[in-house]
Amino acid sequence: MTCQKCGRDIPQGAAFCPYCGRRLTAAPPSRKKRGNGQGSVYRRGDRWCAAVTVGYYVAEDGKVRRKVRKKSGFERKKDALAYIETLRAQKERPKAVTFGQLWEMYQSKLLTLSKSKQQGYGIAWRRIAPEIQFRDVTEPTVPELQDLADRHGGTYYKARDIKTVLSHLYGIALRDDLADKNRAQYIQLPPLAASE
Repeated sequence: MTCQKCGRDIPQGAAFCPYCGRRLTAAPPSRKKRGNGQGSVYRRGDRWCAAVTVGYYVAEDGKVRRKVRKKSGFERKKDALAYIETLRAQKERPKAVTFGQLWEMYQSKLLTLSKSKQQGYGIAWRRIAPEIQFRDVTEPTVPELQDLADRHGGTYYKARDIKTVLSHLYGIALRDDLADKNRAQYIQLPPLAASE
């Protein structure tokens, strides 16, 4: 038997050429590192991307499609492989929740407050509800909320009640992972007029 690379005679049945080191037999199949459904890593340009299938859905055309959660931008394959577990552990976030839905959730806590607070917060909600009740909780910016409090608050106490109601609604959203932060905390209240 002769080596295809260096052309020398080599012993019959050798796996490698003893002179040049060329492999003469087929390489054993590589072992799969992750099982089905465990995620995958692939190269996109000069960066690596980690992807995990989280479910399936039926598209409008009637075909079954995969729901994939992915993160790209890793410099090394090792980093992307390590991030697969984080992707698998992430919970599916609800698509949207409105301020009106949060207000309904808040009703049970509202009943634990005094009658005057219930009345004050109810009035504050009724002032801002026409503009905000159907909006997604992550949608309004701080300047929009400030404008809302300025237009509908007027005095210090009315604006404070609006800010408090919005903060409580954001608190429910944060508790249930429906929002990333409480934007109502940045609302500036008008100065408190000193009583005579």
